Amino acid sequence: MKCLKCDGELHPVIKDGKSYAQCDKCGALFTRHDLKNHAPQPQAQPQSHRSAPPPPEPNEDDEGERRGMGKVAAIIGWTFCVLFLIFGLATGGASLIIFLLAALLINPIFRNRVYISGKIWIPLVVVLFIAGMVTAPTTDTEPKKVAEKQEAPAASVKKQTKASAKKQTEKSAEEKEAAKEKAEKEEAERAAQEQAKREEQERIAREQAEQKRIAQEQAAAQAEQERIAQEQAVAKAEQERIAQEEAAAKAEQERIAQEQVAAQQAEQERIAREQAEQQRIAQEQAAAQQAEQERIAQEQANANPQPPAEGMVWLTETGSKYHSTNNCGNTKSAEAYQVPLSQAQQAGKEPCKKCYN
Repeated sequence: MKCLKCDGELHPVIKDGKSYAQCDKCGALFTRHDLKNHAPQPQAQPQSHRSAPPPPEPNEDDEGERRGMGKVAAIIGWTFCVLFLIFGLATGGASLIIFLLAALLINPIFRNRVYISGKIWIPLVVVLFIAGMVTAPTTDTEPKKVAEKQEAPAASVKKQTKASAKKQTEKSAEEKEAAKEKAEKEEAERAAQEQAKREEQERIAREQAEQKRIAQEQAAAQAEQERIAQEQAVAKAEQERIAQEEAAAKAEQERIAQEQVAAQQAEQERIAREQAEQQRIAQEQAAAQQAEQERIAQEQANANPQPPAEGMVWLTETGSKYHSTNNCGNTKSAEAYQVPLSQAQQAGKEPCKKCYN
């Protein structure tokens, strides 16, 4: 089935005791209810003007069914995990390590925390189980058989020696027949010994061939274990490389974000400085214009001094003159104040010679 977000394939997974369908490409999880709601609908048939009945509300039985399937899958996983542990403890040696790896892969807790596709971990568990059974130590029946076969020629020789002694006692009674029978028996014994020797050589050759076959199978199983270990090491190295690349990409993004923030702050500070400088220049220009206007007005007032009509004049606390401006040179502008001309004349003040020349 295709993914609802991309064109990836969906495969079943179990997480937290629940069954889901996960995409191989984007990793999105979908419930059975999601897949049913997004399933392709048949083309609508033309209907009459009557409105169609509303669609039925989603049934909560699907959720219960998913939870039940998740529990069943977890129970099966724990059962196989315990069986692999029992096999490993019973066999020992290299088989113990192999069965422990198989138990780890089929453990529901491990598969919930570390996602591995079912196309990978199921064949891997089967391979580990077969490797564990192959590397399991065999019984000691073969050494017993070898010992029995090695003792068989000695027993045969012993039996033949007893028969030979008995025949020699019988030869004393029948000397003529004994010589002929002895020669025949010696010939038969030589033939039997040669036959026994050939059989013993063939047996040894068969045992050596069997031992060589067993050694080859063990070497193949060990090579398979090494290959699996190498594949696991390569997969681990690939995961670490991907994690390092992701960390480097994240650090690069953070650095770029910091540089952008710093650039924005610097730009804002530059704009603020430029605005402050413009404001200062505007204030200085305004102050200069005001001072220039006051200077021009003072020069005009000094160039055409006229006693003011009934207007305002400038006085000081201690001065005896009234002035047309508060900074004619004979007054202190900070202490000067304005009063009507009639009031200054009534107070006995005289016009300033510099202001009213």
